[in-house]
Amino acid sequence: MNKPLLERYAIVKAEISKLEDEIVELQPQIILDMGDNEEVEFNGIGKFSIGKRRKWVFPADIVLAKETLKEKETEAQQLGTASYTENPYLIFSKTN
Repeated sequence: MNKPLLERYAIVKAEISKLEDEIVELQPQIILDMGDNEEVEFNGIGKFSIGKRRKWVFPADIVLAKETLKEKETEAQQLGTASYTENPYLIFSKTN
C-alpha cells in the first residue's frame, strides 16, 4: 500500500471540505453584496453571476404518488424483483 499517496489524499480531502464550508458561508454574503447586479467581473479572474434555481412544490396527489412509487421500489428491492449494479468508489473517513 502506498502510504504517502493515502496521506496526500486524506490531506487534500480535508482541505476541500474546509474550503467548501467556507464557500457555503460566503455565498449569501456575496449575493447580498451584489444587490441588483446580476453579473460582476472580478480582476480578470472570472465573473460572478446570480442565478435562480426553481424549487418545485407539488400538489398532494403527486406527493402521494411519489411516496407510493418509493414504497413499490423498496418492495421490489426486498422481493428481489429489482436488479442493481455495483460500482466501486472510494470512501475516506476522518478519524478525529
